[in-house]
Amino acid sequence: VSALTFVKMSITHLYISLFPQVWLRITCKFLLILQLMFWAGFVIAAFLTCRPFEYLWNKKLPGGGKCFDIHMFWLGGSIAALLFDLMCVGLPMPVLWGLKMGIAKKVKLTVMFGLGFLIVVITATRVYYVTILDFNDLTWSSPPAVIFTVLEAALAVLAGCLPVMNP
Repeated sequence: VSALTFVKMSITHLYISLFPQVWLRITCKFLLILQLMFWAGFVIAAFLTCRPFEYLWNKKLPGGGKCFDIHMFWLGGSIAALLFDLMCVGLPMPVLWGLKMGIAKKVKLTVMFGLGFLIVVITATRVYYVTILDFNDLTWSSPPAVIFTVLEAALAVLAGCLPVMNP
């Protein structure tokens, strides 16, 4: 969650640095606040999933314990990540298409900034795998969700670096 959130925050901050449009800068600042609140809430909630905390991995704890719906927690976090991805990809598009340049250059810029659409597809795939997670046997059911989570973070770093690389 930290890797994904901070990469998305970095991309959002890049938009503030690259684009002078007031509406885009205000929207990006608002999105930064939302992303930070999501991250803080998710991290805090992750530590409060079970009482006592050890019950999260040790269901044979003397005296037992209690957990809230962990499956819905992870699913909600994955869906929120998908929404943040969509916002990160969609924000610069109206600005790019409003630039005074040829269609070919606009398409190239759209492809470069639109690499995030691939990340949206990966995140949506991760959401699917989170929906079918079996929390009774995570070692068997979680690898696809974990793979897509790592892939999402790695490609997000790449997508954030492309706009500032030299041709």
